[in-house]
Amino acid sequence: MARKTVKKVENNDGKELFEALKLLEAEKGIPVEFMIDKIKKAIVTACKNSYGNEDVVIDMEPDEGKFDVFLRKEIVEVAENPNREVALEIVKQYDPRAEIGGFVRHRLDTKQFGRIAAQTAKQVIRQGIKDAERGQIIKDFQSKTKDLISAKVGRIDPINGNVTLEIGKGSAVLPKSEQVPGETFVEGELTKVYVVEVKDTDRGPRVMISRTHSGLVKRLFEQ
Repeated sequence: MARKTVKKVENNDGKELFEALKLLEAEKGIPVEFMIDKIKKAIVTACKNSYGNEDVVIDMEPDEGKFDVFLRKEIVEVAENPNREVALEIVKQYDPRAEIGGFVRHRLDTKQFGRIAAQTAKQVIRQGIKDAERGQIIKDFQSKTKDLISAKVGRIDPINGNVTLEIGKGSAVLPKSEQVPGETFVEGELTKVYVVEVKDTDRGPRVMISRTHSGLVKRLFEQ
C-alpha cells in the first residue's frame, strides 16, 4: 500500500491557533486537548462538506505549532473524483511501488484549507467559550439555590411588569407573580431575591427567583 510522504511546512496560523487555545485554557479553564478534539471533529465535517471526502488525517503538534490536514485518496486507474481518487500514473512518478487499491495522503495547503480551518477553529472556540461561561453561570447559580442573594435591577417590562435582574455574570427574570404586591423597582438599584430553583435547559440556565417565597422570609430572619 503506497503512502505519499509530504514534508511539513511552517504554519503561522497553527501557532496562533494553539496560542489562542492555551490562552483560552488559562482564562476559561477549557483544556487544550478538549478543544483540539472538537476542532478535529469539526474539520472532518468541513472536509466532507467542502470536498465530499471525510477520510481525513489531521496532524496537530501544539508544542511545535504545527497543524496539517491531509485528504486520503485511493489509487485508481483513472481518477473520476479528484477529491477521493488519484490516477496510478501520477503516483508512480514519486512512488514506483504504488498499486491500484492503495492510498496516498494529499496535504491541503493554506490556499485550499486555510479559510476552512480558520472558520472551523473560530466556531469551535466561540462555542467553547459559550459552553464554559454557561457552565460557570450554572455552577454559580446552583451554589445559590435556596439562598437569599442581592441582584441589580436591569430592565423593567412596562407591559407585564416582569423585572430582569443581573446576578453576577448572569441574569434572571423576576415575574410579576413573584413580586410583593405594590412594590416598585428602579433600574440600577439592588434588591434581595430568593433562588428557588436552577435548571439547565437547551437555551441556557433557567433560574427561578422570588420575593414572595417562604424561604425568603426564613433567610431574612436568619440574617
